[in-house]
Amino acid sequence: EAAVDMPLLYAENWGRTPQHVLAYGAERRTAAGNASGAVTIWDVTDQYRPSSAEPVPEATRRAVETVVAEVRAKEARRVADAAVAAQTSRA
Repeated sequence: EAAVDMPLLYAENWGRTPQHVLAYGAERRTAAGNASGAVTIWDVTDQYRPSSAEPVPEATRRAVETVVAEVRAKEARRVADAAVAAQTSRA
């Protein structure tokens, strides 16, 4: 989406201020086609909210931080499990 390349697009050009913006990315597959690369999530809200916007409520900010931490932990477990499965299948 264009907003990824143009921070604050929503706020400045559309007259909207996002409450929260999360971004994610995944490691590339290895030459062997390993699909167990980690997916990472980031809170990029500050890059998409104009400085003139009201602050995000603290309760909302904490809730997002908690969810991001939970997703990261779940993903770390998934990657670890995939690594164990890969080792087991090679043995």
